[in-house]
Amino acid sequence: MANQANVDIQYIAHLGFRLPYYITEYVTKHKRSEQDEMWQDIFTSTKSLASNALSFMLRSVKNRQVGALKAADRLLGHKLFSKSRQFRFADLQKPDKVKRVLKPVQKLQHIVENNPDTEDMYTVHWVLDVYPNRPDKLENSSLCEVMSWYEKEKTTKSSNHEMELKGLPFILRRRKYQPYIITHPVINPHSSPENQELYCYNMLKLFHVPWRCVEDICDIGRTYHETFVLLMDQLTEMAAYRDSNVRISAEEEALEAAIKQKADDNQSWDAEDAPEAAFKGCVTDNLTSAMAELLTNSKQTAQHCQNKLQDDYETLNTDQKRIVNQVTDAVSNNTTIHLIDSGQGSTGKTCYRRYQQANND
Repeated sequence: MANQANVDIQYIAHLGFRLPYYITEYVTKHKRSEQDEMWQDIFTSTKSLASNALSFMLRSVKNRQVGALKAADRLLGHKLFSKSRQFRFADLQKPDKVKRVLKPVQKLQHIVENNPDTEDMYTVHWVLDVYPNRPDKLENSSLCEVMSWYEKEKTTKSSNHEMELKGLPFILRRRKYQPYIITHPVINPHSSPENQELYCYNMLKLFHVPWRCVEDICDIGRTYHETFVLLMDQLTEMAAYRDSNVRISAEEEALEAAIKQKADDNQSWDAEDAPEAAFKGCVTDNLTSAMAELLTNSKQTAQHCQNKLQDDYETLNTDQKRIVNQVTDAVSNNTTIHLIDSGQGSTGKTCYRRYQQANND
């Protein structure tokens, strides 16, 4: 309720079977989902069941529901992986492009009242504040190592702890067990010379030691790419990270190419001529056999209904056929038609209506 979400609340006083009964009844209740509407949108009687099922599967894979909080994060540009407890996001952009988090409203009000000219309105940033002001004990530790293994804790200004940040009321505490997984903006260095420079800038910022300001990560008179190539053999951690990224990128490109090829093959597949091709390459199991049987039954039922409709049409009299033809032509041409159906009992109104309904289905 605090975030104005939809919350169902029911008071349960009984400690016996009512609680599991309520939970079971709630989670198993019938509720029309968006997939029902999606099936109605893509289903067409001119295609086989296999073709409709394949279209439904592809649409389901491409479309996913997004909650309000996730949508807000996307609109604001907040990376979702930066909110995970196992991941820690390193914003390696240049200082003037980094997105920073403001302090709480109460602290901002206090700043406005007491020191409105100060620029100290943001929370402590790992790349801009913590690492450049790290204690001397971590002088030869890279940004990746510090962000992976250390937590920052608030302390008093009078503290003389050896792991205290320089000029900031925080100390660093090393994690005892597993480190964080560091993530950062993904840049393709092969797309353009600008992206190549930016990629090398990020890698040097993450693994180059020691640096306390941005100017320290690049040699004077050299570009970031030249410095990156020069230090590749010295910074083994950076080299291993780069090789891992190259391997993962190659695997992802191969996977995307395979998916694209499979999608092209599916688009060229004629469902009417070979509906069983939807299951080509699948191991024969109960599900495949059941779907094949369902396809056969569907074709037989459609043929039977078509024959029955033809027989029923022949039983209509001249006036009934005239009305049915008018309605059928209007539906085929997507036009509006207004008819007044009247007559005495046993004149055949119900007969042609039943036929028209069956024809629409």
